[in-house]
Parts: sequence; C-alpha cells; structure tokens
Amino acid sequence: MAKRRDIKALIHNTTTELLFLSLIQAEAAPEGDQERFYEHVKRISGLHDEFIARVNHPNGTHDHKIVRAYFRRLLNDFDTQIDLIIKDLQLE
Repeated sequence: MAKRRDIKALIHNTTTELLFLSLIQAEAAPEGDQERFYEHVKRISGLHDEFIARVNHPNGTHDHKIVRAYFRRLLNDFDTQIDLIIKDLQLE
C-alpha cells in the first residue's frame, strides 16, 4: 500500500494539473463559455479538499485489512471523479 504522503501527492498533482488546464481553457474560450470552466475550477478545488480530508481520516485504523480496503476504495472514487471531470472538460 502506498504511503499517505504519496496518495496526497497524487491527489495534489492531479488536481493542480486539471486546475491549470481548466484555467487555460477558460482564458481561450469565448466570453460566454468562460463561466463553465470557472465552475470546473470550483469543482476541482472541492474535490481536492474532500479527498485530502478522506486521506487524513481513514476508517478502522486498527485493522490493516479495513484500512487497505478504505484506501483502495478512496483511490477508485478519486479516479472516477477525475474521469468525469476530464470528460466534462473534453480533454480526451
């Protein structure tokens, strides 16, 4: 299992990259479409905060199997949310 520090770095780096791409698209978009990308910036920021908080407070800290399953589920949830944002931004 990865260390919490590594998982936090993954979350931070991924969300930072998506924030950067969203801001670039917002600046390149026509006047009316910019707000859509700024909404994505808010969504990505909230996603970052939510998942960092989840990393900091795992369930079942005394049972290795529960903790391992918790972090596996957390990473799967994070991947799912990132995939949805990428599809919304049409970055594929």
